[in-house]
Amino acid sequence: MRRNFWLVGALVLLLLAIPTSTAFAQGGSGDKLIIGQNYVLASGERLDGNLAMIGGNATLEAGSQVNGDVAVIGGALKIDGTVHGSIAVFGGAVALTDTAVVEGDLVTFGGSVQRAPGAVISGEAFQGPRLPEAPRLPEIPGIPAMPEMPRGVVSRSGPVDLLASIVRWQLSTLGWGLLLALLGVVAVLVAPKALERIASTAAGEPGLSLGVGLLTLIVGFLAGTLLLIVCGLGLLIWLAVWVAFIIGWIGIGLWVGQRLLSAFKARNVSSLGEVALGVFLITLLGRMPWCIGFLFTVSVGAIGLGAVVLTRFGTQSVGGGGTGRGVPQALPVTAGLTAEAQSITAPPIVVSEPETDAASVTEAAPQSEAAAGEVPPERVLAKDDLEVIVGVGPEYARRLRAAGVATFADLAAANPADLSTMIDVNVERILRDDWIGQARQLLGR
Repeated sequence: MRRNFWLVGALVLLLLAIPTSTAFAQGGSGDKLIIGQNYVLASGERLDGNLAMIGGNATLEAGSQVNGDVAVIGGALKIDGTVHGSIAVFGGAVALTDTAVVEGDLVTFGGSVQRAPGAVISGEAFQGPRLPEAPRLPEIPGIPAMPEMPRGVVSRSGPVDLLASIVRWQLSTLGWGLLLALLGVVAVLVAPKALERIASTAAGEPGLSLGVGLLTLIVGFLAGTLLLIVCGLGLLIWLAVWVAFIIGWIGIGLWVGQRLLSAFKARNVSSLGEVALGVFLITLLGRMPWCIGFLFTVSVGAIGLGAVVLTRFGTQSVGGGGTGRGVPQALPVTAGLTAEAQSITAPPIVVSEPETDAASVTEAAPQSEAAAGEVPPERVLAKDDLEVIVGVGPEYARRLRAAGVATFADLAAANPADLSTMIDVNVERILRDDWIGQARQLLGR
């Protein structure tokens, strides 16, 4: 009986491992697995193998034979024929009629067996043991009341605990600041252009970045929770959002470091110093007590996260590879951009009055360039790396070149108001970062 019991258990495990969702064909030989299907072994037919049922309905008609064991898991089995083996029932229902013959054992675990008086079981009928009742938990005695502190005695543990908590908070804040600053330095070494795009997008589009970041946090939390419940992959979603949040935090820190060093007129500072300073400072602000630090972390982190999403982790500028939002495809070069523009030779112009002075011809040169819709080759070849200017990232550098401002001389001679209109940027940003002054300093003026 013991041997047959373990044989039936092994049969169940073996059949559960078979990757199929339908029943095998009726009759014939070999083991058969029935999952949610109806199966009939007709009279006179013989099954040379084991039979396993999971949630299905099976009937062994009178005169049929099963040369193996039978396992029923949550299904219904009616036996009118002969089973040359044992039967195991796990939460299912088995009906043995008067013509049923079981030459092995009948093992039942949580299932039901209806046995007619004429049914024959050559082996033993075994009922699985029931789980023992859990012992009652002992009653928990009541907690005695705290004795009253005698008057005149002051507890000295309060100030000590307060001081210890303050020291722990300061050390934790310092550790987080240094850790994130180190991550920022590594990120700048690995992907400097990507972080510059993220910082420029966060500074140029703070409202849009904040909205996209908050939406990403909400959707990421809900999607992660749902996937965690369904298939356990929610942790991957949360991890991706957390990584994007950290990258955005570093991008904001880079921008803050650039602004601070620019405000203090600090020059020749590498991007490593800028990102380390900025990330460390915003991390300190995010660790402020009460809800101030939490609100600061959520708002600033959401802006950085939104910038990461908008730039596709810094791989592209906002607006794609075009000219940017609100920037025309090609803008004319104004007459007051640079003294060099006055020396550009204008295309031949047919003038009706021979009295045209030199000043009129000089003013007509940029107008003819605008009419032609193209820039002379001399200006196309003269280009400087405008991203050296603090506050000018890849996006603004591209817009400046599209507007015809391709050199430091062009930028140094530009008017802030006209420049703001041409590249669709706030004039306060140009004045705050002193783009024109930086260009003049690079020219040695």
